[in-house]
Amino acid sequence: MSAIGSFYLITDDKRTDIVRAAEAQSTALKKKRFGFLPPKLPLNPDPFWEFVRTNTEELEQYPYSGYLLLEIELLAPDSLGTKDAVGTWLSEIMQSSFISFRPDDAAEIIKILDGADFSNEAIRKFLVEDGREDDYPEITEPIQNSVQRLKIWLGAIPEGKTGILTIG
Repeated sequence: MSAIGSFYLITDDKRTDIVRAAEAQSTALKKKRFGFLPPKLPLNPDPFWEFVRTNTEELEQYPYSGYLLLEIELLAPDSLGTKDAVGTWLSEIMQSSFISFRPDDAAEIIKILDGADFSNEAIRKFLVEDGREDDYPEITEPIQNSVQRLKIWLGAIPEGKTGILTIG
């Protein structure tokens, strides 16, 4: 099973608009055609992803499964934690994982990541404890690379913008 990981920057003046776009997509997916048929899929245009395409900046294509980002959270608790509500709202509306970061949150999370142990041995120990020792050593480099990418993404959030991480 796979999931995508993407990281977007959005200007603060569009924070409410991205939530509205998600609500519009959710409404469109629930609307019945002719009063009883399900909506024609895929939505064209899809209100949410059209908004994302035209109003955000994707920092880079993420080459791995988004689940590796969740592994980071398990290795460094609170590394995907944030107080920002936009990600929570998007997750609830879209029924998917969205995490939003303000610049101050991002700086705190970078400190958490910098203080965590992502050495080969720490990852091996984590996998053994999780009953996934067969994943070692193949998963080690992708996790370490994902940590570096996450730190770069978080470090790229300037004042006046919000970073949005989507997993799946």
